[in-house]
Parts: sequence; structure tokens; C-alpha cells
Amino acid sequence: MAFRFSLETLLRLHRSREHQERMRLEVLAAQMTRLRVEMVAVQQRITELRQAIGTAPEGGWTGAELHLLVACQHDCRRQLDALEQQLAEAEQRHRQQLEVYQKARQSLEILEQLRLRRLREYHVAEARREQKRLDEAHLLARHSGRRSG
Repeated sequence: MAFRFSLETLLRLHRSREHQERMRLEVLAAQMTRLRVEMVAVQQRITELRQAIGTAPEGGWTGAELHLLVACQHDCRRQLDALEQQLAEAEQRHRQQLEVYQKARQSLEILEQLRLRRLREYHVAEARREQKRLDEAHLLARHSGRRSG
């Protein structure tokens, strides 16, 4: 008789749920990474603009060009603020998703442990049945050996 876990369907469902929640968590982590990369690029652009503005007097920049550099720097700062806000929101969603994932993982682990315990119990019961069968076969052999002798 082969081992059959009565909650196998539920176990598969929990494995699927844990996988989905982990994928959602990974998507959010990738989103946070993308936002951080964008923030670094914008910060680098702000630094470049600040340097250009700083060298404008000796660089021969016109007033219009200087005004454009300042406007670009201002736009970059607004963009950076927006990215920081998006990152804060993404981090919040990531923390929430991490909790969801951890609960799904915990539920899966409980079912997997139950399955392992039932499998061990099955193996113990199988070993006892086999030992009983061997004992009975030995007794029958001894008993039939006495009859013929």
C-alpha cells in the first residue's frame, strides 16, 4: 500500500500560494531597485547641473543658458522628490507583502511538517506490518516443521 497524504490537494494549494506571494515580493523588490537606480541617475544629473552652474561665470554662459540650467536643476529636484515618494510607497508595499509572504510560507511549512510526520508514521506502521508478517511466516515454518518431524 503506497503512502497517500490526505491533505495533498491543500498542500499543493499552499505551495502555489507561497510561490505567488514570493513572486509578488520579488516584483516589489525589483521595483524598489529600479527606483533607486533612477534616483542615483537624477542625483548625478543634479550634481552635473550644479557644477555647470558653478562654472557659468567663467564659462561664458549667457543669462538664458544659466536660467535654463537652473530650471533643469529645479526639475531634477522635483523628479527626485517624486522618486523618493514612490520609493517610500514601494518600501511600504514591500513590507506588507513580506508579511503576507511570511504567513503563506509559515502555513506551507506547517503542512509540509504534517506530511513528513504522517510519512514517518506510515513507514513505522509498514515496518511493523512487515515484521508481523515475517514473525507469522517464521512461526508457521516452525509449526509445520514440528508436524513433519
